[in-house]
Amino acid sequence: MANEALYRQLSALPLIRDGKVQVMTEMLSNTEQAAQDFVKRNNIPGKLVVAKETKNLDFPIYGTPTLFLLDTKGVVTRVWSGEIKGTEVTDFINKLSS
Repeated sequence: MANEALYRQLSALPLIRDGKVQVMTEMLSNTEQAAQDFVKRNNIPGKLVVAKETKNLDFPIYGTPTLFLLDTKGVVTRVWSGEIKGTEVTDFINKLSS
């Protein structure tokens, strides 16, 4: 599964555990239950938004998965599309901490 290592790191970050950084996962799925099962099975933290079509999502998805970094006003400051590997994982974690 793409980004499995990143999901594990996210759920362990104190900023996320302590609620200082909020995580939202948008997922395309035919059923809400399938999406919830996936999130639970992979220990993905935060709020889950599920839609059957991309036009029904809060943020556009450019690939699967797509991760968004938002500032405190809810403005998207960075987007990662597709699998995040190597130094991109470190970059993502560092952006959360800055």
